[in-house]
Formats: sequence, C-alpha cells, structure tokens
Amino acid sequence: MSLDGGIANIGPRGRRNRRTAGIVLFALGAVMTALLWAEPVTPWARALVFLPFVAGAVCVFQAREKT
Repeated sequence: MSLDGGIANIGPRGRRNRRTAGIVLFALGAVMTALLWAEPVTPWARALVFLPFVAGAVCVFQAREKT
C-alpha cells in the first residue's frame, strides 16, 4: 500500500527494475566514494557522490511504495 493509501501505479516488473536501478546506483556511489577518497580532489568533486546516492534512494523508495 502506498503512503497515501492510493492504488499502486507500477507493476511487479517496474518495481523490480526500479529496485535494481537503486541498488546499482548505490553501488556506483560506493565506488565513486572509494575512488574519490583515494585521490586528492576538491570538496566539490566529492560532493558529486551525493547524486548517485540520492537517485538510488529515490528508486528504492519508488519501488517500495509502488509509485
């Protein structure tokens, strides 16, 4: 059931695709974090690691809430 109690608008295949995309994006963020941690880069470059983690979280939450 979604947060607002409405009807889900995504099927099992779409949920699986979004969950997979979320996991891949989390993994990408972890790899980016490790690479940027090892190299001397600017703090702004390290801040870009935030993007795959946010996108991964959005995908996982969408899969979970069936939206």
